[in-house]
Amino acid sequence: MADQPRQRRLNPPARKRTGPNPWIVLLVIFLAVGGGGTVVALMLQNRPQVGVTTTVARPAAGPQPGTQPPNFRLPGLGMEDRELAEFRGRPVLIVFWNSQCQPCLDMFPRLQVAAQGGDLAIVAIHTTFQDAPDQASTALQPYNLPQQQFYILRDDTGSAVRQYEVRVVPTSYFLKRNGTVSEAWTGPLPDDVLNAALAQIR
Repeated sequence: MADQPRQRRLNPPARKRTGPNPWIVLLVIFLAVGGGGTVVALMLQNRPQVGVTTTVARPAAGPQPGTQPPNFRLPGLGMEDRELAEFRGRPVLIVFWNSQCQPCLDMFPRLQVAAQGGDLAIVAIHTTFQDAPDQASTALQPYNLPQQQFYILRDDTGSAVRQYEVRVVPTSYFLKRNGTVSEAWTGPLPDDVLNAALAQIR
């Protein structure tokens, strides 16, 4: 019996894709919706959340009395950059504030009176990351704060707020001449508390 010629098996012709690769489509959707949402969530999670308080109390966190607080260098509002270490040798009051905090603004006239006749340096750190430089400038217009004693600095990224673990404004740190923390308070300080705290660092 004669051998039958072998039939050659031919692979079916490849089908041409008529649209984009579905895996690429899924990847783009993930990045645009899922992945992008994850990035946004992480950014919001890392952004400090600072509220306003009218309650006078000790801070729940941050540098403690007797310790050396973190150094920082921040841009000035209408002045050159300033570093905390520059004020070593002077009594220092650090105040975290923003223009939406009326208790903060109410403290400025009293701080101006308290600063007279001495070498006290008041370092007022504006939480610019949740406010804006122009809002800070507008809020300070009614006050005539001498630049020899008032240093208005901008915390554009929240770096100083994170370093000092600030949760509410106003938050105040009183530093002795050797740079260590004497006292810390949150809330608008009444005159007796303010004057007593300043007396400890002068």
